[in-house]
Amino acid sequence: MFRLARLGALESELFVDDSRFKERAKLRPDATKKMLFGEEIARAEQLADAALRRSGSDSNALFVKSLAFGLRADNAGLIEKQSLTALSYTKEGRVYAERLMRSNPEAADAYLGPGVENYLLSLKPGPLRVLLRMTGSNVDRERGLEEIRQTASHGHYLEPFAKLLLAVAALRDKPPQQNLWVDSGSGSRPRVC
Repeated sequence: MFRLARLGALESELFVDDSRFKERAKLRPDATKKMLFGEEIARAEQLADAALRRSGSDSNALFVKSLAFGLRADNAGLIEKQSLTALSYTKEGRVYAERLMRSNPEAADAYLGPGVENYLLSLKPGPLRVLLRMTGSNVDRERGLEEIRQTASHGHYLEPFAKLLLAVAALRDKPPQQNLWVDSGSGSRPRVC
């Protein structure tokens, strides 16, 4: 998350305004930090894979796998502008999150990834949503918001991020009113919206 924030990829305006998101420039991360990011995620996945070989329902390992795929998806989508790669990582991460939710429904952090997938993909145009459903993506806006709320209310590690996402979703649904007063040169008057 810090890497994404440092590069400016988490500015709320990008997520509220679709055209601004699409037109954003591809970010140029520091090559050394990019390599370190990949190495750290790979190391976390190796440790999680070893734990899952010992116990296929290891909650920590399932969470690490879902989080690693989520971070890879964020990197691919927000920094590299590789939407299909991000979608692939999202779907792979969902498998681990769903396993964790089945084995431990109290693991509220696990609900964030599937919630983000559902919510963000539900914002796509209708024909694309149909195609996404046909290829195995989850595209249910209300379910996505409910899953994000689950993490925001009961999450441990991802609670603040879930709350931020809910705030952005609220801004998308009801953009803040613009200044309702316009100075016409002869005094202020209400703007007609």
